[in-house]
Amino acid sequence: QLSQMLKRLFPFGRGLVHDYWAANVWAVYLFADKVLTFLCRKITPLGRFTGNFIPLPVISPAVSTVCLLLGMIPAFYCAWNVAANSTTLSLSKTTTVTKEKDDTVDEIFIGDEKQNTFFVRAVVYCSFAGFMFSYHCHEKAIMTSIIPLTLLSTTSREDASLFLRTSTLGHFGLLPLLFRPAEAMLKFF
Repeated sequence: QLSQMLKRLFPFGRGLVHDYWAANVWAVYLFADKVLTFLCRKITPLGRFTGNFIPLPVISPAVSTVCLLLGMIPAFYCAWNVAANSTTLSLSKTTTVTKEKDDTVDEIFIGDEKQNTFFVRAVVYCSFAGFMFSYHCHEKAIMTSIIPLTLLSTTSREDASLFLRTSTLGHFGLLPLLFRPAEAMLKFF
């Protein structure tokens, strides 16, 4: 049972993309590969192009993992800075709270407010990176970004705008999953 569970968690035997091609980096990469293959067949003389020619290299799970980790580095770096600054913020907050109408108190309050939403922002960013660079990513994986983004949608206009665009495009990407005739009407509403 453990081997079956590992095969489901890490589906490296299934290939880079799913049947429906989730809208991520690897879908664009494979689309470019198909266009280059088509162009090579049209440009080269008939006898010189072999069917085994692949214009772009095949992406291995290791390359996908490296790209995923590189995509998450900004969130890790910011998390490190927030963790390092949280102790200095709490120390300076206790020393400057007694002052009357000081600018540093307002800055610290804004810092605390940003620090309160930072974890959710980091989760959203890492889930976006996971959707964009994961090996064999399904189109429903965008929900891992949309769900925590709902928590941020009430904090600012920019977050609400990002939520609206992401949820609209993400749900539009899920429409191919509704393929039965009884589900077809849901695509129009």
